[in-house]
Amino acid sequence: MDKNYLSIPMRLAGYRELMNLSQAQMGEKLGVTQSHYSKLESGLKGVSFRNLKCFEENGGDAFFLITGDHRREGELEHYLERGGSRYEKTRIFEILVWATETGRRSLGDDAAALTERTGKCIRLIRNYSEDLSVWRNIRKAEDCSQEDMAKIFDINIKRYRSIEKGESMPDAEILQTLYEKMNYSPLLILDRRMYYLDELNRVWEALPQDCLREVRILVEQAVKIVHMTEKRKAEQKK
Repeated sequence: MDKNYLSIPMRLAGYRELMNLSQAQMGEKLGVTQSHYSKLESGLKGVSFRNLKCFEENGGDAFFLITGDHRREGELEHYLERGGSRYEKTRIFEILVWATETGRRSLGDDAAALTERTGKCIRLIRNYSEDLSVWRNIRKAEDCSQEDMAKIFDINIKRYRSIEKGESMPDAEILQTLYEKMNYSPLLILDRRMYYLDELNRVWEALPQDCLREVRILVEQAVKIVHMTEKRKAEQKK
């Protein structure tokens, strides 16, 4: 087990203490017994994908558990909520991606890490194929072989292939490595829609106020055009 992984058991313990929960109560949140949970918190056992999903379903934040960071909830969700039909939501999302890419060009060198990370997200959005697994899409974006991926995650090729095919799920250590070594948020695996919004919101938070105002104006105008287009289509069908 990688030494960096030990930050996950530490955050588990910190969360439990913050919420004033016993190990048995915390175990319930992760879908395990008190005895099993004790081994998770001490680092003797690894946190599984199932544990992470249970934690999320019971109000926990698996993203924080893996990364030590918090999700960004911003105004992009507000724009998407204004889309009535699936067509409108899709078009509005495309507008938000375009606006984010335009805005991030205004960020300085001090935001290089953020722009690189968001660039990965935008490339993934633009080139994502629903015919491929999310892991295959990552490999495609990074131009990596299965052997390369297995080396990055320090697992054997058989296990990696099983994960890519969806026959087995990645544990918390693999998702942590995805984040720390490949610069992809674990939300990409846990909740792809949330991943996109979280990454785009990070750029909007970092935009200079004058740039943000201009981007908002452009998005508002584009959203109005989407609504007008959908309205005309509905009227033509009558």
